[in-house]
Amino acid sequence: MSSRRTTRARRLGSPTILFWLPPRRLEQAPPLAIGLTPGRRLDLAPPTTSARPVARIAKVALQNSLPSIFPGRDYVESGGLAGFGPNLVSISRRAAVYVDKIFKGAKPADLPVEQPTNFELFINLKTAKALGITIPPVVLARVDEVIE
Repeated sequence: MSSRRTTRARRLGSPTILFWLPPRRLEQAPPLAIGLTPGRRLDLAPPTTSARPVARIAKVALQNSLPSIFPGRDYVESGGLAGFGPNLVSISRRAAVYVDKIFKGAKPADLPVEQPTNFELFINLKTAKALGITIPPVVLARVDEVIE
C-alpha cells in the first residue's frame, strides 16, 4: 500500500514521505516534517490513522503549523484543516442494498464490487485562520460543509 500511495503521489507531482507510526509515537511526526520542501507532504499511514486518535492528530498538526488533510469529517471537526472522502451515508445505504440482496438469495461472490461515487469536502475555517491560510472563494463555493 505504501508503494502504491507513493507512486500515485509522484505521478501527481507531489513527493510523499510516508511514515508508519503507532499512536503512542504521534508526537514524533512533526519533527520529521521539519525541513520538507514546499510541495512535499508527510503522510501518516495506518496504523496511526486506523487507531483514530483524531483529536491528537489534529492538535499536533496545528501546534506545529502543519496544514492537515484527513479522510473525513470527524478529523476536521477535531481541528484538522480539511477533509475529503467518500460520503459514509451513501456507502451505508449501498451496503444495506447488498445485505438485502444476500437475504433474498444472491450469492455474495456474484455481486459486483462497487466503488464510492459520492465524495465530500470539508474545510475548518478556524484552523485555516490559525495557520494563516486563506481559502479561496472558489474552493469555499465547492465545499460540502464549512466548519467554523
